[in-house]
Amino acid sequence: MPPDRLSIPPDVWQTILTHVEACLPEEACGFLGGEGSRVRLALPVENSAHSPVRFRMNPEGQLQGMTRIEDETLSIVGIYHSHPQGPSDLSSTDLAEAAYPESALLVVSPTKGKWQARAFLVEDGSPRELRILMGETGVSEGGFL
Repeated sequence: MPPDRLSIPPDVWQTILTHVEACLPEEACGFLGGEGSRVRLALPVENSAHSPVRFRMNPEGQLQGMTRIEDETLSIVGIYHSHPQGPSDLSSTDLAEAAYPESALLVVSPTKGKWQARAFLVEDGSPRELRILMGETGVSEGGFL
């Protein structure tokens, strides 16, 4: 059964935020490695599209990220990317290009001056939202981390 949540430790969330902010005004992207629904590491990958509204992982960086996840005996539990100008949900392009149906898609976007994260699984072309847990026990409030 697919997970109903994604657990993100604070240090991994900080890695994601640092990458997202460094890439502004462009979208940031990367892998989330872990086990089951537990994220253990975030691996930033260059957005070769260099666009504020679209991402395309740099092929070399994508291969390096996948290799590192495999070397650490983890799985790709998610792919993150930012929507610097919103929205906080998946775009039609995100849905059309979702390539790993067993992995969550994490969207990071600004809302009221604070970064928000929402996670989704795409099943048969439709998104299903996952709860996000900060660490192993605490539920984030409304997707905000």
